[in-house]
Amino acid sequence: LAPKNLPPGPAAVQVIRGTALSSAVNVTAQALSPALFAYAPQSGRYAVAQDATNFALIGPPGLLGEGVPLEPAREGQVLTVYATGLGDTDPPYEDGVLSAAAPLAAPLTLRLGGVAATTTYAGRISPGLYQVNF
Repeated sequence: LAPKNLPPGPAAVQVIRGTALSSAVNVTAQALSPALFAYAPQSGRYAVAQDATNFALIGPPGLLGEGVPLEPAREGQVLTVYATGLGDTDPPYEDGVLSAAAPLAAPLTLRLGGVAATTTYAGRISPGLYQVNF
């Protein structure tokens, strides 16, 4: 995870383990870089989603093979999706410290097919992992 105080712009990333060093790779740091976690099949077309009540996985049946049950979303169902790069929380979190879940500091809009959904929770649940219920 990138440190919170990393300023936006070019940054060199290098892995150091003991005395071994990787080559540095240049990246562009950003304050926000929202992305949903997605199922790998069909080039990530479907976001990883769960029923917020019973935790059933949501998606087209058979997407992940016959051994993984998925169900289509239903109208009125409360769903959860998982994301990264959503930014600061309130209260803020400290780098390198596991802390309790916290809601986002700024409002979030989630759109389904271009239509804004009503979110009931949007916040960090673990370092680098955010949950959005809608």
